[in-house]
Amino acid sequence: MTQTFSPTLFPFESRFLPIDGHVVHYIDEGDGPTLLFFHGNPTSSFLYRDSVLGLRGRFRCVAFDYPGFGLSAARKGYDYKPSSHARVATEFIDRLGIASFSLMVQDWGGPIGLAVAVQRPEAVRGVVIGNSWAWPVATAGSSWKARPASSVWRSTPTSKPARAAHSKARPKTSMRAWTFSGTTVQRHLALGTPG
Repeated sequence: MTQTFSPTLFPFESRFLPIDGHVVHYIDEGDGPTLLFFHGNPTSSFLYRDSVLGLRGRFRCVAFDYPGFGLSAARKGYDYKPSSHARVATEFIDRLGIASFSLMVQDWGGPIGLAVAVQRPEAVRGVVIGNSWAWPVATAGSSWKARPASSVWRSTPTSKPARAAHSKARPKTSMRAWTFSGTTVQRHLALGTPG
């Protein structure tokens, strides 16, 4: 690979991993619990440069580019579908030997990262969702319904009656329950506290 980001703007070691005919670019910075960053469309790992700089003192920050994005190369005939990116991401996680992680998903990274979470629910320690959405899980008998990610993991509502109802329904701890394929799994969502 001859193409690079400016070292002034992206002061990380670029790494490359061949996966299924693709060459996947990624950075792997810091030590501690692993944070995986899933970018949107048409962005790349470059999007998370400031987050990685700020978090690498407390976390292992792994940000990668989907095939055909950023510094990654896609194999000929690749379809660029979120489901295909999720398969590559799952293989990427397996190849790096990442056994547990928290996800940061944004935009198109939502359906990609959450598809990975469904494939590896035992490995997911937490989820951070920024401006994204999710599609239904295609599992027979699933109780998980299609809805925007913001309705699954709610932020504080703005109207006074909505805030009051929301506070009563929301646990006061950082633990939340979320449902995949009809099974409730407890996940620790506070990134600053190991779960």
